[in-house]
Amino acid sequence: MKYQEGLDSTKAWLRSACKEEIETILEKAGLSDQKARIILLKYCKEKSRFHISTDDKVNLNESGVSKKTTAALRKIHAALQWLGILD
Repeated sequence: MKYQEGLDSTKAWLRSACKEEIETILEKAGLSDQKARIILLKYCKEKSRFHISTDDKVNLNESGVSKKTTAALRKIHAALQWLGILD
Protein backbone atom coordinates (compact mmCIF):
# COMPACT_ATOMS: atom_id res chain seq x y z
CA MET A 1 0.00 0.00 0.00
CA LYS A 2 1.35 3.39 -0.94
CA TYR A 3 1.93 5.80 1.91
CA GLN A 4 0.19 8.70 0.13
CA GLU A 5 -2.50 6.60 -1.55
CA GLY A 6 -5.25 8.58 -3.26
CA LEU A 7 -3.28 11.83 -3.36
CA ASP A 8 -1.91 11.54 -6.91
CA SER A 9 -4.49 13.96 -8.31
CA THR A 10 -3.65 16.48 -5.58
CA LYS A 11 0.09 16.23 -6.29
CA ALA A 12 -0.56 16.58 -10.03
CA TRP A 13 -2.64 19.71 -9.40
CA LEU A 14 0.11 21.18 -7.21
CA ARG A 15 2.73 20.49 -9.90
CA SER A 16 0.67 22.27 -12.56
CA ALA A 17 -0.59 25.22 -10.48
CA CYS A 18 1.17 28.56 -10.15
CA LYS A 19 2.46 29.83 -6.80
CA GLU A 20 -0.47 32.22 -6.33
CA GLU A 21 -3.03 29.43 -6.84
CA ILE A 22 -1.17 27.19 -4.41
CA GLU A 23 -1.00 29.94 -1.78
CA THR A 24 -4.76 30.53 -2.13
CA ILE A 25 -5.52 26.84 -1.64
CA LEU A 26 -3.12 26.62 1.32
CA GLU A 27 -4.98 29.48 2.97
CA LYS A 28 -8.39 27.92 2.28
CA ALA A 29 -7.17 24.55 3.60
CA GLY A 30 -6.16 26.22 6.87
CA LEU A 31 -2.63 24.84 6.97
CA SER A 32 -0.15 25.88 9.61
CA ASP A 33 2.75 28.09 8.54
CA GLN A 34 5.12 25.14 8.79
CA LYS A 35 3.03 22.84 6.57
CA ALA A 36 2.41 25.63 4.07
CA ARG A 37 6.15 26.30 3.89
CA ILE A 38 6.85 22.60 3.28
CA ILE A 39 4.35 22.49 0.40
CA LEU A 40 5.69 25.70 -1.15
CA LEU A 41 9.28 24.46 -0.94
CA LYS A 42 8.36 21.06 -2.38
CA TYR A 43 6.07 22.12 -5.22
CA CYS A 44 7.18 25.67 -6.09
CA LYS A 45 10.91 25.45 -5.50
CA GLU A 46 11.15 21.66 -6.09
CA LYS A 47 13.29 21.03 -3.01
CA SER A 48 13.99 17.53 -1.71
CA ARG A 49 13.02 16.28 1.75
CA PHE A 50 16.59 16.81 2.91
CA HIS A 51 16.71 20.41 1.73
CA ILE A 52 13.28 21.14 3.20
CA SER A 53 14.37 19.70 6.55
CA THR A 54 17.35 22.08 6.66
CA ASP A 55 15.15 25.17 6.19
CA ASP A 56 15.15 27.22 9.44
CA LYS A 57 11.38 27.82 9.31
CA VAL A 58 10.62 24.09 8.97
CA ASN A 59 13.03 22.73 11.60
CA LEU A 60 12.20 19.00 11.22
CA ASN A 61 14.08 15.86 10.31
CA GLU A 62 13.39 14.16 6.95
CA SER A 63 10.86 11.75 8.44
CA GLY A 64 8.97 14.62 10.04
CA VAL A 65 8.90 16.44 6.70
CA SER A 66 7.33 13.36 5.07
CA LYS A 67 4.67 13.07 7.75
CA LYS A 68 3.80 16.77 7.64
CA THR A 69 3.72 16.65 3.82
CA THR A 70 1.22 13.80 3.86
CA ALA A 71 -0.96 15.55 6.43
CA ALA A 72 -0.84 18.77 4.39
CA LEU A 73 -1.68 16.93 1.15
CA ARG A 74 -4.74 15.37 2.79
CA LYS A 75 -6.01 18.80 3.87
CA ILE A 76 -5.26 20.29 0.45
CA HIS A 77 -7.07 17.37 -1.22
CA ALA A 78 -10.14 18.00 0.93
CA ALA A 79 -10.05 21.74 0.14
CA LEU A 80 -9.71 21.07 -3.60
CA GLN A 81 -12.67 18.68 -3.48
CA TRP A 82 -14.74 21.16 -1.48
CA LEU A 83 -14.01 23.87 -4.03
CA GLY A 84 -14.94 21.51 -6.88
CA ILE A 85 -11.48 21.56 -8.45
CA LEU A 86 -10.98 17.81 -7.95
CA ASP A 87 -13.54 15.02 -8.08
